[in-house]
Amino acid sequence: LSRERRVHQHYRWTTDRQLRFDCQNWLRDSYSSLPLDGWTKGNLNYLEYARPLSLLRDRIIDVWLCSAPDHPRDSDLTSFQLCSMPSYLVVRNCHPLIDLGPSVALDDVRRYPVLPLPTGAFPVFESVLESLGLHSNDHRLYSESSLPIDDLLIGIASPLTIAQYGNDYVVLPCRLPVTVGDVLVVRSDFACHPRTQDLLGDLLNHLREVTSGLDDVEVHSEAMVLS
Repeated sequence: LSRERRVHQHYRWTTDRQLRFDCQNWLRDSYSSLPLDGWTKGNLNYLEYARPLSLLRDRIIDVWLCSAPDHPRDSDLTSFQLCSMPSYLVVRNCHPLIDLGPSVALDDVRRYPVLPLPTGAFPVFESVLESLGLHSNDHRLYSESSLPIDDLLIGIASPLTIAQYGNDYVVLPCRLPVTVGDVLVVRSDFACHPRTQDLLGDLLNHLREVTSGLDDVEVHSEAMVLS
């Protein structure tokens, strides 16, 4: 079966057949409107990494958009970073931290739980949160506040994903010390293929359009190969 998939994938790439493009849930709003000639948009709603990574390794999908710094480290795969941006901490506009104004610090944030991340999907990002003392299972203030639990949770966003939280969320003035970015992953067999390079160009041009006016997003002039 593995050999058949290799042959079928090679045939798709070399005969201009449709290739499959998948991405993570939080990236779909940025890319779902982009027309991709020669590509079929598959699942744009992954909430974890294990399944799409397995499909890519098994040659069932052809490229996959995920996020740095938790992109795969695998010699059989090549990861191209398209952009870089900071990580935001966001809360509902009724959150007690809002009352602190611009003086909010990480020490204040530590008193509240962070929205849980999908289990095992972001080991690098989660290690940063743990090093800062930020956890999703901290219930210390639940009994001290009259607000519902959901109103006390702290979310994590980027300039490109903040809108997904809704208009009732605001960005806290303190940021996480980790840079994130959108990453296109492809099997290394096809990393230099013209169809990959054309896709990277289309994605970068699209990002320049959707990030126009966003000072916190750096769209790279060329896609950066990550180790």
